[in-house]
Amino acid sequence: MNYESELSELFFKKLQRVYGIEQEKVLFHYFYLRFLIEHLDRKLNKGNWNRYLVDFLLQELHIPYSEEGIEYKGETVSKRHGVDGSIENILEDWQFQASRKPVSSSKGTMLSFEMFIQKERNKLMTHAKNKSEPYKSSSFYFSYVKWNALQLLNKRYEANVIAPDKIEGVTYPTSYHFFVRTLEERYYADIHAEKFVTSNTETITESELEKYLIKHLDVIEEGLTYVGRQYTIQNGRIDILARDKEKQYVIIELKVTEDKELLWQSIYYPIQFKTEHQVDNVRMITVAPMYPLHILLPLQKIGGVEMIEFSPRIELGKIKSLSVKKIS
Repeated sequence: MNYESELSELFFKKLQRVYGIEQEKVLFHYFYLRFLIEHLDRKLNKGNWNRYLVDFLLQELHIPYSEEGIEYKGETVSKRHGVDGSIENILEDWQFQASRKPVSSSKGTMLSFEMFIQKERNKLMTHAKNKSEPYKSSSFYFSYVKWNALQLLNKRYEANVIAPDKIEGVTYPTSYHFFVRTLEERYYADIHAEKFVTSNTETITESELEKYLIKHLDVIEEGLTYVGRQYTIQNGRIDILARDKEKQYVIIELKVTEDKELLWQSIYYPIQFKTEHQVDNVRMITVAPMYPLHILLPLQKIGGVEMIEFSPRIELGKIKSLSVKKIS
């Protein structure tokens, strides 16, 4: 028996409930953009997109399936093209119906479905990548991009995504684990998994590093005594000012990301501090997660700069410990 028309209506109603979007045309636009977000880090063969869409639809509605298809009312409904109907046929019909209706852009220009989707995707990706820039070196970078893209998409389409419920007529194996996370919940879990325990310095700020080191100056050097933080001198602020065992002033400049200003600070701060406080000697210590050659070599030539490289253990966004090593 051909259940294509019946399933098409059933799937659409379920998506309306899951996404909280009633309007037919808007719903398919949203579904399609959601699919593109989920697959942005994969190279898909455009000629087979409908096949990927089939799997995505079944995953969004959490319908159990095999390579052959799904079980509905005791019969197998094929995922791929078939004489008795298929889920791929359903999606091709949805896409055909959408392509027949031009879409008005924000500027009032009428666009084809394909052009509209491309423009919407580009807007989402530009926003998401800009917002995810601080996490570009993270192993969860694409989860950040997807999360930010999906947040904007949901805002623009006023979607309120919930987990799907069971569909009457679909066969669910007794061992089938029905409860499943939405894309939003998956991406959220990914990006917060990194924040749970990580060493990625891009997840902390200089202020947070500063607060930690003030209470743990012995990590840098035993015997250091805290004097002040954000200590003001003319044309600058010293992150941490301390004194060593010999009562000599120690300027400590912190970085959590690459910053060329460290070169100027390493030259200027000691000179200006000695001038203002009329002291002959002051130590300059820099603390950074790494020293690229274009920063390392000039610092070595300046002379007198003590470089320390650090790696943090961060749990739930808070620094729990630091391991450090001196750079010669």
